[in-house]
Amino acid sequence: MRKTLLVAKYEATSLLLKPSFWLVSFVLPIVILALNMGTQIVANRVPEAVDKGPGSGDAGMVWGYVDPSGIISELPPDVTSDALARYIDVDTAQADMDHGVIAAFFEVDPDYVENGRVVVHDDKLSAASVGGWSTLEYVMNYALTKEASLARAISQGAPVSIELIEPKPSEADASGQARVVLYGALMILFFVLTFSSSMLLQTVAREKENRTVEVLLVSLHPRQVMVGKVLGMGLLALLQMGIWLGGARLVLAREMSGIDIGIGGLPAGAIAWYIVYFALGYITYATAMSALGAMAPSVREAGQFTFVVLLPLMLPLWFNYQITSQPNGPLATALSLFPLSAPVTMPARLLVADVPIWQPLLGVAGLAATAYGMVSLGGRMFRADTLLSLQSLNWKRILGEVRGKQAS
Repeated sequence: MRKTLLVAKYEATSLLLKPSFWLVSFVLPIVILALNMGTQIVANRVPEAVDKGPGSGDAGMVWGYVDPSGIISELPPDVTSDALARYIDVDTAQADMDHGVIAAFFEVDPDYVENGRVVVHDDKLSAASVGGWSTLEYVMNYALTKEASLARAISQGAPVSIELIEPKPSEADASGQARVVLYGALMILFFVLTFSSSMLLQTVAREKENRTVEVLLVSLHPRQVMVGKVLGMGLLALLQMGIWLGGARLVLAREMSGIDIGIGGLPAGAIAWYIVYFALGYITYATAMSALGAMAPSVREAGQFTFVVLLPLMLPLWFNYQITSQPNGPLATALSLFPLSAPVTMPARLLVADVPIWQPLLGVAGLAATAYGMVSLGGRMFRADTLLSLQSLNWKRILGEVRGKQAS
């Protein structure tokens, strides 16, 4: 065990010292975050031009409001009643929103003066823009001040406490924000799994190509080398996952600042499933890629077969529209139960949809069996004679190893 941990430590340390790891781990999230913040900076200048918000009368952006507090006695002069319709009760406004008469409506809390709370009902998140929220703040502040310029100035401080009410993720069609979260989860899981397993393949193949592995085999058993490398890379994969999830959380929080969307804080159960699926998926693909690297005489030849190994992980991305639109649909369910695509699809679904408990349990069972089988298969391929062989890699040889027939 001690030797295995030494291999894991060496593997993790050597990759941590490579600029490419930090470049990929940090630069891409920073670029995404910078683009998002740039958009927000531009958008935050919109309040002075209130006619760009949801009260402007733009097609498809007509809002309504319900005001049981009686605070809104009149609208600001630059927000017309045709663009911001008054409703007597929530049910009537909801009916008009369901029929497409209005894009969304907000409900003023009866105790608004004390708590500053406004509930926004939006069935498609069509109004989830900074201009929209700014107009909402502007209307409420005008209702209190009766002076347009003062209301605009106060709105810069975002005093309104906005709570967004959107469709439950268990419905057939996911809401707009749920789609963003689901697609982001698909991308993060796919990226981390493919990057970590591909790096492991390159490391094994490169050490075999430059004959470093010959030195390792003097004092280490091949299985110790394999397990140590998988463990070391796994620790870095978790680090990378944390970096990307943290970046995604910042972007989401920035995009919907001040709004309780119900999915910002992930439930403990979803996080637990996320970790389990990621760990089993990593073991499955990392072992497969390390075994492929052990058989390949060079990095170039090993790289020619990576697409086939990683193909099942690409399926959820290819069908991401169907999955994000209907996270509980037949295609999303099938891909989340298929062991080789489950590590990406199932955790993403669990973040935004009400998935029946038997599905993640069945998915874990199938993925665990696949991971066990892959470890057994990888251990059979990760032998001294395979690591020392310079025989060309081809499908005939791979199939022979899978069947337990060593190539001559």
